[in-house]
Amino acid sequence: MRAEPNPTPFFGDAIGPWHDHFAWLPIRTYDQRLVWLKWCRRREVMKLYLFEGVGTGTEIWFQYHIEPIGARA
Repeated sequence: MRAEPNPTPFFGDAIGPWHDHFAWLPIRTYDQRLVWLKWCRRREVMKLYLFEGVGTGTEIWFQYHIEPIGARA
C-alpha cells in the first residue's frame, strides 16, 4: 500500500505546511500506521468552521504522514 502524497483531512483544514518530525513517542499516521523512533512528516490541522461549537473551543491537532521511498528528491 502506497501513501497518498498529500492526504487531506476529512473534518479539518490544513493550517500549516508539512515539516520533518522525529517520532520519539509512538504515533499513528493518517492511514493508521504506527511510527516510532523514525522520521516522518507532520502538519497542523484545524477543525472545519462548520463543526465549531460541537466540541470545546477550537480544536487543532497534528496530522502525520510517511512519504513513500523516492518521493522526495
